Amino acid sequence: MYNIGCCYKNIKKKRWYIMKLIDEIKVLQEELNSIVNENSNDMSRLINLSEKLDKLIAQYYSETQNK
Repeated sequence: MYNIGCCYKNIKKKRWYIMKLIDEIKVLQEELNSIVNENSNDMSRLINLSEKLDKLIAQYYSETQNK
């Protein structure tokens, strides 16, 4: 005869393990999202600075060409 109690304990143990993994995955997901957000903010700042630099270079060349 099959031991139902033992089977139930194994299922309960596996379920606990899966729930623990899901919790760890959620924490890692939040950390990854934070990293992505930081990098996108940095990327926006870099693009903004790059555009300002391009304008300054263009202004410099325009002023030196007019002289």
